[in-house]
Amino acid sequence: MIPSLYSHIAISVGSGTTFAGLRNALPPSQHMIGFVPMKNGIYMHNEIAQYISAEKNSNWQLFDRWHFGGFGKWNDELLSFMNEFYKTNQVPLDIVYTGKMMYGMQTLLREDFFPPASRILCIHTGGLQGNNSVSGQLVYNTGI
Repeated sequence: MIPSLYSHIAISVGSGTTFAGLRNALPPSQHMIGFVPMKNGIYMHNEIAQYISAEKNSNWQLFDRWHFGGFGKWNDELLSFMNEFYKTNQVPLDIVYTGKMMYGMQTLLREDFFPPASRILCIHTGGLQGNNSVSGQLVYNTGI
């Protein structure tokens, strides 16, 4: 159970099922933010909405601004961000989902997207095996 003290819950979106399940389980007062790693992935809004119960189908949004070229795509800017994030937080991110989500979160924080006193929970959904192709460019070893 996610404590009600969090005002915003952030998660990466693949098929949308985890996002829909969380939205259905959480009170409508908790704002959910999904980060879609696909180019033009905002179409997922309609896909997800059909699985959310009517009384919970509010107070959520998706972003597809930080796809870095599309699903599974990455560039040096994303890798640099992931390395700096790891150095600061000791949390490894992946190039497919969580790296893009946390890059987006950092951007939203800089843009003052969140109201003052917001309490934000970012859920890391794993996926570190997606880093196998770039493991030599990361400052951390995922061991996968």
